[in-house]
Amino acid sequence: MRTTKTIKYIIFLLIIYILTTSVAFAYDESTALPAAYFNIQSLSYKPVITNTETNFAEAITSKSVKAIELIQLSNDTTNDENYWAIPHINVENYTAELSNNLGDIVICRLLAKVVINFDPVYNSMGTTETWFEITDVKTYIYNRTNIDNRALNFTITLYYVFDSTSSIGSTNEYLSLDTGGSTNFYLFYLLGNDELPFYYGTLTGSIVTPTTPEFSPVPNTYLNINVSKPTAWTQTGFFETLGSNYLQWIVSLQTGYDPTTTPPTTTEYRMGLKITSQNGFKLISTDAGTGIKEVQYTIKLSKRSIDNTDTVDALENEEIRIVNIKNNEPRVFYIYTNSTFTDTAGLNSGRFSDNIYLNFVSDIDNTFAPSIDKRVLAFAP
Repeated sequence: MRTTKTIKYIIFLLIIYILTTSVAFAYDESTALPAAYFNIQSLSYKPVITNTETNFAEAITSKSVKAIELIQLSNDTTNDENYWAIPHINVENYTAELSNNLGDIVICRLLAKVVINFDPVYNSMGTTETWFEITDVKTYIYNRTNIDNRALNFTITLYYVFDSTSSIGSTNEYLSLDTGGSTNFYLFYLLGNDELPFYYGTLTGSIVTPTTPEFSPVPNTYLNINVSKPTAWTQTGFFETLGSNYLQWIVSLQTGYDPTTTPPTTTEYRMGLKITSQNGFKLISTDAGTGIKEVQYTIKLSKRSIDNTDTVDALENEEIRIVNIKNNEPRVFYIYTNSTFTDTAGLNSGRFSDNIYLNFVSDIDNTFAPSIDKRVLAFAP
């Protein structure tokens, strides 16, 4: 599939149970920068505390924090784009650890200030300013109850924020910012009932960016991804089927195109896929206890839901090619887990968890997935 940008789509696979944890990192002198580089400032804001399809509310009192401005994005909208609002932001590793050469450490959270100038032809809302604390990988960053109010333009400013009482930030310090991984983020907008990606960037690569990036809000083609659990899935099914492939997720792929543009001539698309794991393909229990707290497993992909022996092993970060994706019908593949673990009697009590990331990559060529005979999901033409 050809696009003007390479876009990764991220799906989070829940295995047994997922727990969000903060991981501590030490000060790294090799990445340290003078405190002035981060332009640490003070902010006061009222965060959004409820933002659903039918309910929206802001906190009564304001928060005071220290902030590092990361990036500011602005764009006008037009009737041709049918742009109504900013549906959501997806972020990898949306928290960061800031430490200094004195041994002080503070956890930074991600904050979005969203200013929308509404279209007076359709409503009388004027200009609104709201603050969204990013507490999940996917977060809606506009008032969901305003979904039918057309916007003329918007500005999004992203910050890392931390406790205003922290001692970190004096001019004689050297600071190190550690996110524990990539900080890719993706913005989506509404075209009819579809949410389409229109901007991709990295958080840490955007600190103190002097200018607003330019971006186009209309992609020519896009990929619809729908994910569901099988009907028979249970939280304990993984351990009850050790030694066998256990169906965890069902993924449906279908390409599409912007209906205001000329449709592409091809009806067959290909995508790249890389799979990564937070824990290195291990289910880990963080509950107290003296039992076994780590269980190794493997991931397998298949085009079949019943004959699951027809699978592709998905090694971490290995390139997998998916071919013959259609724009007139969905293509479905299945994600299985398998483990040779046997000592269930010695397991630690509590919940075991891992995060699996499916990273879909567009604009692949023949250099992607060189072992194509072993690492390919080829649907029938």
